[in-house]
Amino acid sequence: MKFKNLFMAMMIVKIKDRKLTASSAGMPPILIFRNKTKSIDELVMKGMPLGAIENFEY
Repeated sequence: MKFKNLFMAMMIVKIKDRKLTASSAGMPPILIFRNKTKSIDELVMKGMPLGAIENFEY
């Protein structure tokens, strides 16, 4: 396969004692469902998508 652009997303999430800790490499945003209010919060994290820029230092 010959892809003109190829990107990868990576996210690490840890949930412990009702605390969410996350690390992201650019995309996608985290969607948090709040059962009490039946609402969804979008948490956009800053970061460069993996593979977006050649030789980028993360």
